[in-house]
Amino acid sequence: MSVLEDDLADSSARSVYRDLRCGSAKLLTMPTSTQICSLLRQGDRRTVGHVATVVETVLQKPKLLAALVHCMFEPDEGTRMRAADALEKVSRHRVEELQPYTSALLGLFEENDQQELRWHLAVILPRLHLDGNQRKRTSRVLQQCLSAKSSIVRTFALQGLSDLAAKDAALLPLALDAMREAERNGTPAMKARSRKLLAVCEKHAGTDGNSSDSPAT
Repeated sequence: MSVLEDDLADSSARSVYRDLRCGSAKLLTMPTSTQICSLLRQGDRRTVGHVATVVETVLQKPKLLAALVHCMFEPDEGTRMRAADALEKVSRHRVEELQPYTSALLGLFEENDQQELRWHLAVILPRLHLDGNQRKRTSRVLQQCLSAKSSIVRTFALQGLSDLAAKDAALLPLALDAMREAERNGTPAMKARSRKLLAVCEKHAGTDGNSSDSPAT
């Protein structure tokens, strides 16, 4: 991209930001995906940029969700990071609208090991309505995430396994084993998270009668 194109992109992003903050309902002349991505491109991997503005906008206008998902596939890592952060926050409230993008997000989870993508997708995907094959694929990547260098990825992988197991009792033994291991050998954050999740999973295991309730060693 040329210096002039950079200046135009920055100018467009500032214009979008001003309009959004003023509550304007009009769409600007740029394509929707470019509007959203222009906001999310601002900053590097250390900054959240305009994530809050994007979340607020997508929650108000769910049709913009497609543009946000599109940004998850941007070549720039910082843009993908902020898009994943925004999508996770949106998914807490708009999970049904996110359902059509399940296959694309699951494929991204499998193929892209950027840590910020993985820790957000680790909790986004279990919120969706997954079929049996999709749950197996998701649990497979979550198990890989338990060996990640990032302790944040490992911690959110535990959360994802717990959420999946809550919907599929066949995954309870796997989730319980992962949490017991984290409780013994994880970071302080992982130990704290695993203790909370163990209580939930053990309750499900006792209710469903599918527990692998061997005592922790």
